[in-house]
Amino acid sequence: MVGSTGTVVTMYRCLADMPPAALALFRDSVGAEVPGGLTWYRLLAQDAMGLGQGTRFYVVSAGPPEGTPLVVLPLRITAPDGWSLRPRGPQTLATTWTTQCHPVIADTVGDPVPLLRDLMVHISNEPRCESLKLGPLAPEEPIYWQLVSALRAAGFVIHPFFFFHNWYLVVAGRSADEILEGLPPRLANTLHRKSRSLDASARARVRLFTRPEEVETAIADCERVYRMGWQSEGRYQGFVPGLVRACANLGWLRLGVLYVDEVPAAAHCWIVVGSYALIFSLAYDERYAKLSLGTILMAHMLRHVIDEDRVEVVDFLQGNDLYKQDWMSHRRERWGLLAMNPRTARGLLGIARHKGARLVKWLVLFPLRAVRHLGRRLRP
Repeated sequence: MVGSTGTVVTMYRCLADMPPAALALFRDSVGAEVPGGLTWYRLLAQDAMGLGQGTRFYVVSAGPPEGTPLVVLPLRITAPDGWSLRPRGPQTLATTWTTQCHPVIADTVGDPVPLLRDLMVHISNEPRCESLKLGPLAPEEPIYWQLVSALRAAGFVIHPFFFFHNWYLVVAGRSADEILEGLPPRLANTLHRKSRSLDASARARVRLFTRPEEVETAIADCERVYRMGWQSEGRYQGFVPGLVRACANLGWLRLGVLYVDEVPAAAHCWIVVGSYALIFSLAYDERYAKLSLGTILMAHMLRHVIDEDRVEVVDFLQGNDLYKQDWMSHRRERWGLLAMNPRTARGLLGIARHKGARLVKWLVLFPLRAVRHLGRRLRP
């Protein structure tokens, strides 16, 4: 499809079909947040295929399809939801660890809105595109509003929705000791008592895996912890080992395992890129719950990434869990955009459902607020 800006929008069903220049744009997109880049999306595409789903990679190029790539958008295609009346369509290729997922845009692009509009028009004209779900997105960043403008210009009706909270720690030049001293008193006391007790028993040791030649041992020990653990990786069991191997080859891996009596009892998988550390996965064997191994290993990992790797931000990714609040310093919101296609029957039903819910809420709340306001005005 040739867009209004003279660009060409091309859809590829897998990464292997994409031209080298588009793959290079993916590869160069790795930044502060690791979930992005060619390695990440290649693993996600393999995961989608394993679940019987499909992928689509849309490339907006200057000139012919083999021209200079300007925008790339990866999407996941899920199976139809039976007889559901909800609008169906693609969604961003993301996981439960993704804190941002949006089109990859070349640095040479000034205003991306016209290009994004052409892309959204192309997607809206495809068969069975009743909706398009994008996110998670950072509403404080320009790309969020650029996508809103492009979707509206393409004829979609947008329903923004809250996705999740994201807790993170700003190091601000402090040492690990200074940060650990600032923990909530209850947590600091637990860390001090349990660490001292475990050190005195000489039963425990921590090993940090970072190199490719160590990775198979690390994966085996982690899987043992997950099988006995408080937290399981669920449907991403094939994705996680692949990511661990890839990060080890790139020098990003920081995988800590705490052994008790030489048995793997707790595991933390962190990823470090530049000044960012991402807490990607953690688990502990519930048989050792009273030893607070997760707390001890968390402190050990923080010491390494702050004092050795010199990171500036530690990111706990998705979730508003109470234990994350104890360790992190800041919280931000991530939102999504559900774009419904009014040219389809299910798209119209989705628009009616969302707009109707807002109308009902307004009709219920407005009279109550009006009565309260009038009561305050009439009060002597």
